[in-house]
Amino acid sequence: MNSRRLVGGFMGILLLVGATGLGEDKTPQPDVALQVTVVFNEYDGAKKVASLPYVMPCKTSRNYERSQLRMGFRVPIEVKQDEIQFQDVGTHIDCSSMPPDEHGSFMVRLGVDHETVYSPTGASDTAAEWHPGEPLASHPVFGEITASLQDLLLHDGQTVQALAATDPVSGHVWKVEVTLNVVK
Repeated sequence: MNSRRLVGGFMGILLLVGATGLGEDKTPQPDVALQVTVVFNEYDGAKKVASLPYVMPCKTSRNYERSQLRMGFRVPIEVKQDEIQFQDVGTHIDCSSMPPDEHGSFMVRLGVDHETVYSPTGASDTAAEWHPGEPLASHPVFGEITASLQDLLLHDGQTVQALAATDPVSGHVWKVEVTLNVVK
């Protein structure tokens, strides 16, 4: 009889431990403050012609809470006689990250969007990158690099080339580098 009570009591403890999750650490990991640097580098052949760095905070969270950066301007475009529309030009970056894994790596998700405008220059039909303050042709060309960079696995202090793409108008190559730093 005592052995039945002992076995019954032991089984009850096992059921209780299994039901309540004792023995498992269910406490969520605290959020970690990160600083993410995204650099758009433009190359004409082997020569770097532009470098556009963006630095933004990005905290870790289990549900991929997102940090956003929006930098740019709106370009007025005449679509009909006396009718103007505006086109966004600039850089948009969305960043989210999971808490570190057992090796200290962070799973980072980045959405990048870099929009440019090209305008034929003077008497030439050749499109050149337009800059605010310069006259804009009546029919500008808009260029865009958009990427959803999923599951970039980065350690503290690590830099990776996350993207390389060729601009079909200029023939220049754009390379996107991402650096992750833990804020201490």
